[in-house]
Amino acid sequence: MSTVKTVKLVWNDCDGYIELHRAIDRGYEIQGDKLIGKTEVHKAFDAVPCALTDIPVDEDGERNFDGFTMTETGNYYRIRGAL
Repeated sequence: MSTVKTVKLVWNDCDGYIELHRAIDRGYEIQGDKLIGKTEVHKAFDAVPCALTDIPVDEDGERNFDGFTMTETGNYYRIRGAL
């Protein structure tokens, strides 16, 4: 039985996601699995690392990011609920 590797992602309180393990190095305030924003607290969630080529292309040749995201560090992830 294979185990799927997951990474904790969290909303960066502005415009995208960041890997929880990289958030402190980028100056975010983290408490446990939460990012403390200016007005809200954001809870981390599991995502599966993937390559850009794993993201499907629609009939116009554009990537369909439904169920996928890219973090501010430039990495791509499949959102666990979309598996």
